[in-house]
Amino acid sequence: MRRCSPTGSFKIGFPIIRTAARGLLLAVFVLYSCQKLITFSFCFEVKIYIEYSMETVSTDKAPGAIGPYSQAIKANGMIFCSGQIPIDIATGQFVSDDIAEQTEQVLRNLSAVLEAAGSGLDKVVKTGVFLADMNDFAVMNEVYGRFFDSNKPARATVEAARLPRDAKVEIDCIAVA
Repeated sequence: MRRCSPTGSFKIGFPIIRTAARGLLLAVFVLYSCQKLITFSFCFEVKIYIEYSMETVSTDKAPGAIGPYSQAIKANGMIFCSGQIPIDIATGQFVSDDIAEQTEQVLRNLSAVLEAAGSGLDKVVKTGVFLADMNDFAVMNEVYGRFFDSNKPARATVEAARLPRDAKVEIDCIAVA
């Protein structure tokens, strides 16, 4: 019978690797030593602790929240802006009933919130556009294109049955800080 020396060499392979925040990881190790094949397996729990930062963003250069929510939340380098409607902060009223003017005011309001968070429209990665009437899409899109001329974020546009204070347009966004 041949004996293994403690200085013998061995190879370990990982045929199954699965990432999970919590759960079981099954790993099968194959150990080659002393010209014999020995296979064994075991399970263990993996805990991953993720640190994050989160802060509320607020500015008086855009309309305040009309309810229990924030103008935006800045979390881990991302900014999540609540939907803005076309309120002129100087008057507290809509700028007009015109969809082009409403869209322009909404985007100015979004820009002010993003600036308060240390970002801007050039760092927006996704927008959500809510229209009271999809027939206003072309006009809204023309104004929207002027604000996003170099950066063209991903976008979803939907018609909503009714928007806050009967606005014709509301836009929310996600941006990089």
